[in-house]
Amino acid sequence: MSSNATEMSSERQDHLKKLLEQEKRELELEQELRAKSKGMGGFLSQEQKKVFGGSGDLEERLRRGRAGLVSRID
Repeated sequence: MSSNATEMSSERQDHLKKLLEQEKRELELEQELRAKSKGMGGFLSQEQKKVFGGSGDLEERLRRGRAGLVSRID
């Protein structure tokens, strides 16, 4: 009975080692992909510059700002 327990324990250890190696490979792959794409932060930063930085002509800026206007009928 104790031999079964030691065998099961060694199988668990082997399985955990395999899982750890797989996780390390996945992490390395993910880091490589992030390095290539420069992360999502670069994309968001660029979009914020477009929206809040005043890119575009006057017509486009007025069209975007029109949402905050309220019409008053006297």
